[in-house]
Amino acid sequence: MFFPNGDDQNNIFYSPKVSSFDKIKVGKLSLGQLRYLELLIIGNLNHKFFDAG
Repeated sequence: MFFPNGDDQNNIFYSPKVSSFDKIKVGKLSLGQLRYLELLIIGNLNHKFFDAG
């Protein structure tokens, strides 16, 4: 996945919840952790549905 703006990527990977499991491989995440990560990734994509402006 490519984020042209580094701030978008930082919003995801430096989120307090994500930083608590950032050393765990995706396949080892609990279902809740995986869903939370998916929600953050989708929410930070450039998509008209989520566009606030």
